[in-house]
Amino acid sequence: MITGIAGGMIRDMLTGRMPLLLGREFYATPALLGAVVFCLIRYYFPLHGFNIIYAVGIIFILRSSAIQWGLYYPKWLIYSEKN
Repeated sequence: MITGIAGGMIRDMLTGRMPLLLGREFYATPALLGAVVFCLIRYYFPLHGFNIIYAVGIIFILRSSAIQWGLYYPKWLIYSEKN
């Protein structure tokens, strides 16, 4: 998660765009929630073999839902550039 987000932010800074992470799009939160789900499942069910698949499924479902139904962060929560 860290390398993916950091790489995207570096790309956006080098190209002069506002980082996608700071925009309206539901982008990093699914990855964070998937990581939390993975940690909880791994803690409570350490011998279960499909823990990572469940976490990736949560991430995929959240991100695809955001794309499909146009889910965005509320305006008060996002970064806005001031000129």
